[in-house]
Amino acid sequence: MQDLERAETELIAPPPSRLRALLGLVVSIVAVAGCVLWARKQDKPTLPQDAEDWALLALGVAVYGVTILVRGWRWREILRFADIKHEPADAYGLVTVGYMGNNVLPARGGEVLRIFLLAERSSARRREVLGSILTERMLDAGALVALFAMLTALNVGGSPAGRTRR
Repeated sequence: MQDLERAETELIAPPPSRLRALLGLVVSIVAVAGCVLWARKQDKPTLPQDAEDWALLALGVAVYGVTILVRGWRWREILRFADIKHEPADAYGLVTVGYMGNNVLPARGGEVLRIFLLAERSSARRREVLGSILTERMLDAGALVALFAMLTALNVGGSPAGRTRR
């Protein structure tokens, strides 16, 4: 009887194969090697030299922190609206993980990370988490359209964008 139950369980959810695990390891090694090779060809970063530059760096870190908090709150609210039970800290933490993944992995791989990680940590299925992420991306697209419309209305097309004081 137990063998029958085990066979049914394996048919429903087969154990991960060694080939799949090996393929995952190879993909990870290739991705890390690619990042290292890319980084070796980049110019060395320089630290800020004066107080003004340090202040700009601190401001940039603060703005990034605030945007992560706002985006985490927004995703938490989307998940709450979709009745996906989750820990609030997961919404904030996985937004950061997702953006890191988008910078390192191809094809918005950070969003895929968020789908799998939240599906493991919550009561939601992967497709429900995907729906929440699609909703979030649509809100981002709407914000970009609104920003484009506002900048167009302000007639900033001829302004010297990107120039610095120096």
